[in-house]
Amino acid sequence: MILIKETDSVKKTIDMNGLWTMYYSPNFNVGIVNPHDDFEVEKTAVGVNVPCNAETALADAGVIDAELFRGMKTQDNMKFEDYHWWFEKEFDLPEIKSHQKIYMKFDMVDCIAEYYINDKLAYSSDNAFRAHVFEVSEFVKSVKNTVVVHIKPALPYILSKRYAQGNIYSHQSFAAN
Repeated sequence: MILIKETDSVKKTIDMNGLWTMYYSPNFNVGIVNPHDDFEVEKTAVGVNVPCNAETALADAGVIDAELFRGMKTQDNMKFEDYHWWFEKEFDLPEIKSHQKIYMKFDMVDCIAEYYINDKLAYSSDNAFRAHVFEVSEFVKSVKNTVVVHIKPALPYILSKRYAQGNIYSHQSFAAN
């Protein structure tokens, strides 16, 4: 959702739910932020209805079997946990006045994500199941805009963290004597 604010009140909202384009890459260490920067990623484009889940969107598009939970499908689909995902949408804004502030609101993005507005990093998040609201006034214009949400695989992020106590993941091995 886009919020256009004047002082403390919201003047207008723009619903961003609906048709987006989703791209994906199985490359665990992909180094791109825009799906159009890599031909292999760009050709994975799938039209999806947001809000959605990536696997369900792939099934709806016929890319994977629609029976996501039958037999070994759950195990087969675990590979998608290591994928990079990009969700892209173009949107127009009305004329923006100098005293207005523009915010973007995502109710829930799971889980490690970067948010690009017109190819510029506007925000990043590392927490799922909560709303993220951030100002985008400096990134948007009163004409065609593009938002790209790059969702990264969580495991590399988790492994990059070092926790003093209460490790949630450890590379320790144990041997029996």
